Amino acid sequence: MFDIHSIKRKILRIILIAFISILTLGYIFLKPAFNYLSGYLSKSEQVKANVLIVEGWLPGYALEMAYKEFEKSKYEYVITTGLPYHDEYYGIPENGYLIFYLKNKLFDINESRLHSIGINAFSELEGENRAHFNLYVNDSIVADFFVEKSKKKYRVDWKGNLKDIRTIYVQFTNDSIGDFEDRNLYVKEIIIDEKIVIPYQDNSEYDIGKLFGKNRIINNFNSSAQYARDRLLQWE
Repeated sequence: MFDIHSIKRKILRIILIAFISILTLGYIFLKPAFNYLSGYLSKSEQVKANVLIVEGWLPGYALEMAYKEFEKSKYEYVITTGLPYHDEYYGIPENGYLIFYLKNKLFDINESRLHSIGINAFSELEGENRAHFNLYVNDSIVADFFVEKSKKKYRVDWKGNLKDIRTIYVQFTNDSIGDFEDRNLYVKEIIIDEKIVIPYQDNSEYDIGKLFGKNRIINNFNSSAQYARDRLLQWE
């Protein structure tokens, strides 16, 4: 009589030996190819060139590194690449000022009375870690707000003549990063008297750090390539 269990054990032993043999042969024959590819792909060797290509999705610190590389290695040209890009809300990642220029927007509105100024914004985080901003009209602070995570409008009444408003600043004041994650502020637009809407795009610039410093981004870009270009030019 056949011992079924003995036959099964022999078959399993044969299968196991064949599997190990295939793995061993594969390792022997494929290891040199893997070693070659690994060595080839993992190398990072700078080549001599006169053009530096920078991808537009890079964060600010990486773009600054690219600029320093451009200066250090004496490139003649820099090319930025990227896709069409326009966010509904402008992300303010560091303490600074989002400056809206309104002089040419309100010059024909000669009304000296109580007006409402609204800021459409939201915070990256909520609760005790929510963002905070000061609101300036021209050079005077008129209000400050802690911003919720939900998108909403933050409103203040301002008395004066609209044609006298040159700028409105949104000053992000409490940027921080830690166990609570990264605290950022997002601003979409300014709304005056519930009817005049001024979006950040093409109407503002972001002054990083101190007001009227050299670290500034003009918000007139429509692609990540153009954004990276503007960031690189600001360090000239």
